[in-house]
Amino acid sequence: AVAESRTFDRPERFTCGTVGEPGQRTFYLQVRDAAGVFTFKAEKEQVRILGQYLAQVAQQLGPVDPDRDVVGLLEPLDAAFVVGDVGVATDADARTVVIVLEELPQWSGDDELDRPDELLDGEETRSVTVTVSAP
Repeated sequence: AVAESRTFDRPERFTCGTVGEPGQRTFYLQVRDAAGVFTFKAEKEQVRILGQYLAQVAQQLGPVDPDRDVVGLLEPLDAAFVVGDVGVATDADARTVVIVLEELPQWSGDDELDRPDELLDGEETRSVTVTVSAP
C-alpha cells in the first residue's frame, strides 16, 4: 500500500549523482523545487538506466542548450527513502517526462531473503512523482 505520495510538477532541478570512491559509491536522485531539496537513495543500475532513457528522450524532443547549467547534488544528502521501483512515461505533445519513484519496502526477518511474502503486514511505502519539462 502507498502511504504517502508527493508530486513535483516541473521542479527547478531533477538530477542524479554519487558520493564516494569507485566501488564504494552511493547513488542518489535529487529533486529541487520551491519547497526545498528532496533526496532519494538509488541503486547504480537504476540511475544508469534512467539516465540512458532520459538522454534518449531529450534527443527525441529536440536540441538541448549546450550552455545549460549542470548542477550536482546539493547538501545535505538526507535520503527521504531508498528507491525500489522506478516508472517512466513520456508525453511528447506536452514535451514532458513523468518519473515515478516508489520506496523500497522494508522486509522482515533475514535481510538476505528478498521475497514479497516477507513484507511486513500493513507496511506502507511512499512514492514520488516528478514531471520534468523538456528543455
